[in-house]
This record gives sequence, C-alpha cells and structure tokens, in this order.
Amino acid sequence: MWTVYVKTFAAVCALMMTLAVPAAGRKILVPSEFTSIQAAIDAANDYDEIEVAPGTYNEAINFKGKAIRLYSSGGPGFTTIDGLGRISSVVTCNSGEDVGTILEGFTITGGDSYKGGGMYNEQSLPTVTDCRFTSNQTGDGGIGGTGWGKSYDTYGAGGKAGDGAAGITCQ
Repeated sequence: MWTVYVKTFAAVCALMMTLAVPAAGRKILVPSEFTSIQAAIDAANDYDEIEVAPGTYNEAINFKGKAIRLYSSGGPGFTTIDGLGRISSVVTCNSGEDVGTILEGFTITGGDSYKGGGMYNEQSLPTVTDCRFTSNQTGDGGIGGTGWGKSYDTYGAGGKAGDGAAGITCQ
C-alpha cells in the first residue's frame, strides 16, 4: 500500500514540475531553414529564437507581436538588415511587443519612412541590444524620440531626419 502512495506522489510531483517550467521555444536558423528573416518570424511562436547567419538581408521585418529573440550569430559588424529600396521602416514593432521581443546584434540600414526609418515602435516595448542604426531616413522622430522603448548598447549614425535622428521612433 505504501508503494502505491509513493508512486502516486512522485507522479503528481513530476506533473507539477512539468507545468511549472516555462515553455521553451525552438531555434530557427536563417538562411538554412528559412531564406528570409521575415519568413522565420512568420513561422515562429512565442519563446522561439531565430539565429541569423552573417550576411546582408535585403528586407523589412515586422515582429507581429511575437515574444521571440531575433539575433545574429556574427554581430552587427557582420550581419545587416537592409531596407534599401523600400519606403518603410526596416524593423517594425506595432502589435504590443514587450521586453520579451528581442532584437540583438544587427546593423539596421536603408530605412526610409516618415516615422522611424530604422525602427518603428508603436504601443510596443521591445528590447534592442548591440544594434547599429545607420543611413536611415525619417521625417519625424528618431533615436531618443518620445515614447516607450528599452535599448542597450545601441547607437545610430549617418541618418537624415526632419525632426530628430533617423533611427528609432517610439510612440
């Protein structure tokens, strides 16, 4: 009889520990699994990590409210998201992203948007770490703009702006 109680107790404890552990996401690789960063974001779920290999990725991306970590394996000196030729922000967070949405280790360049050539945040609070914003254009806002945002080891250079630096706009 005692053995049954011990086994039941052990099973209940194991179940409780499983439920108490936060969900761990998967690692998605760009470009080996997805050829574009946006395709990887579209396929990702909350808590996933997207690792981007060094190179230049000619696209604009939108996190679409997902709590994911998007990072480069080579750092900002070797991995670039280039929005050249698009009339948009290179990076957009406008779906309630919070500190669980992480952009890390990229050069962001070639953005051309009225607000936030390099990055546009609206009603969002993403974490941006070790990123360089350079050669972006905006008509309003920029790095140090008004609004919400959490940024570490991030800087901008070489942008054109009508009102502020051409980089990040937060509203």
